[in-house]
Amino acid sequence: MNRIDSNRKNAPAHVQLVMLTKYWTPGRVKTRLGNAIGMQAAAKLHCEFTRYLHQTLETTGDDRSIAVTPDSSLARFENDLDTSSWNVTPQGDGDLGERMARQFRAYLNTAEQPSSVILIGTDCPLISEKEINFAAQCLHNQDIVIGPALDGGYYLIGLRSPWREAFDSLFREMQWGTCHVFETTKARASEACLSAAVLPLKEDVDTVDDLMRFRHHLSASGPSDPSRRAFADRIETLAAEFEI
Repeated sequence: MNRIDSNRKNAPAHVQLVMLTKYWTPGRVKTRLGNAIGMQAAAKLHCEFTRYLHQTLETTGDDRSIAVTPDSSLARFENDLDTSSWNVTPQGDGDLGERMARQFRAYLNTAEQPSSVILIGTDCPLISEKEINFAAQCLHNQDIVIGPALDGGYYLIGLRSPWREAFDSLFREMQWGTCHVFETTKARASEACLSAAVLPLKEDVDTVDDLMRFRHHLSASGPSDPSRRAFADRIETLAAEFEI
């Protein structure tokens, strides 16, 4: 892992950013957090996380897409957000691994030039353009890049073209939602002889304790950034509304 080859040819020139998200129907999103703070509150938080990433990453990469589930919510999603900077697509059927692999295949198989695809979720809403760009740079010399989450999953995964069968093992028969996802992915990459870069650790917002730490971090880091300050204010308004 983390092997850098400065002489590698055909470094990716085109960066496709894909954000996977669910439509914010109460009881269908962030249910682990919802069990503690209520499903309505959890859904509204998820909506704010998605909106903030949609705003802060709207110029990141060469192209951007938001892959939404369920597929039937596509029209509502487009009505709720200004998606002029994003291409909105359905995730399709299958478990998380099948839906993720489908996104990678769609972009890596159709690329007419060397390219990289970087996929994120919405559980780490402070992922920045700088961090996405660094992940893309890692793919100049590596087959994959992974951003591990504190809970054992990951908040980002990127692949460089072309799509190859070895990538399938990263998404097939994975115990999604467990603390083994990152380590299993890393091990499978090694077994498949795929070079990989690992990004700094980040914390998802999945529990009440996660949310409390996130609010504290957001409050401490927001004063100099108007968009982050506005985001922090919206989160605190929700917290007050639902007495979190």
